[in-house]
Amino acid sequence: MGLFSKDIKTMDDLFMHVLQDVYYAENQILKALPDMVEKATNRELTAAFVQEGGAALEASMAGMSPNDADRIASLCRRFNLLASMGSDFHDPAVPWNPLGRWLKLAAGLEPVTHRLQGTAASR
Repeated sequence: MGLFSKDIKTMDDLFMHVLQDVYYAENQILKALPDMVEKATNRELTAAFVQEGGAALEASMAGMSPNDADRIASLCRRFNLLASMGSDFHDPAVPWNPLGRWLKLAAGLEPVTHRLQGTAASR
């Protein structure tokens, strides 16, 4: 298939390839999050995000400090943004966990899943 992956011949091969891609992407996001959280405290940046169509911020994730969670929650409230929780799956050695199983959103934040459930119900 590519320079860094073996050929996809079976559905299991495809599943593993996609799983590896998701795992890689999540690790890249985790590396970038500290810088992103710091920049997300900038109200001008958040206003520009909303102006460009941004609808939600990740307001809860494993390892997020209470101070960072409070700052993101404050931005969600101020700009009427939906809130998401990080995935609980980051390690192939750990069995799958339902999204948001251990994470909680700050009081008063609307989970992005409510909007997604409404979209699915209206189809």
